[in-house]
Amino acid sequence: MSDWYYARAGERFGPVSRMKIEEMARQGELDPADLLWTESMANWQAAGEVNGIFPPPAPEPALPPVSIPSKLPAAPTGVTSDPFLNPYATPQSERARVEAPITLAATGEEIAPGSDPIDIGQIIRRSWQLTLRHYGIIFLCGVIYLGLVAASSVLFSALDAALGLQIDTAPETASSTYADTKTGPFEIIAGQIISIWLGLGMVKVGLNLVSGAPVSVGQLFGQSARLFKALVASILYGLMVVLGTLALIVPGIYLALRFSQYFTAIADRDLGILEAFRYSSSLTTNNKWNLIGLGFAMIVVLFGGVLALCVGVFIAYPMIWLMTILAYRWMQYGQRSVEDSVLR
Repeated sequence: MSDWYYARAGERFGPVSRMKIEEMARQGELDPADLLWTESMANWQAAGEVNGIFPPPAPEPALPPVSIPSKLPAAPTGVTSDPFLNPYATPQSERARVEAPITLAATGEEIAPGSDPIDIGQIIRRSWQLTLRHYGIIFLCGVIYLGLVAASSVLFSALDAALGLQIDTAPETASSTYADTKTGPFEIIAGQIISIWLGLGMVKVGLNLVSGAPVSVGQLFGQSARLFKALVASILYGLMVVLGTLALIVPGIYLALRFSQYFTAIADRDLGILEAFRYSSSLTTNNKWNLIGLGFAMIVVLFGGVLALCVGVFIAYPMIWLMTILAYRWMQYGQRSVEDSVLR
């Protein structure tokens, strides 16, 4: 067994056994800076550099994993919440926040139903601004919508004729101008389904335009998942209004106004059938007379378009369409829904 020597502060000690050196290291009697030598070494070495003298250091405890909460803390009272203000955001996500369009979804909560009744004048003004600003995409979407509805009507009318399912819908006393007015089940049912499907897409386009979100033609065809709900809800709404109209007319007008926002609500929030009716009922609180006034304003806008050598209807129709969407957004978010300071 080799003899070992150790030295500290200029003094040499030993010889001792390797076992003794290791025991001294365990008990703290040997410092890693002390020098060691045995006959197998060419020179003295620091004890801490000699393999096996000191026990290996204990592994450092692993740091606990950082847990990022799935729900960020609520913004302080009185401060508008912003889902982009994420304390865990990377520089890339912060850059996306700066570049992202400001939309109503990022500007706060909905107002209490009826707390800010719609202003018809501001809605007309805003619909004019948006029509001029986005006329290209509005015109393109409108042409595609009308073209597909018309094409489907012709297609299904031909199918009804080929199957011998067409019936004459003109009154017996009608003039010869209407003598060939015929329709069939495919034209009525399938045509209505396509109209509702594309109508949901048009509503989505309008909601995005009004809210400052990106718009594309492809959004016309992205509402298939909502089609069944919208179809059933439209049938129920029609029956409701017809029955209400038969009951002295006034109930029909009231029901038509109260539940008028169901279709837009389905396209906007993907609500169920009854949820959409309930949401519309809440949304139109204190706004039913305003909606009547808005309807008359639409008639005036359309009449003005006709007077403008009929060319004005190409502006009037988009304005009327946007007026309905703006009224919906106003009932949700109040006056800020028509302000450029919030939307762009």
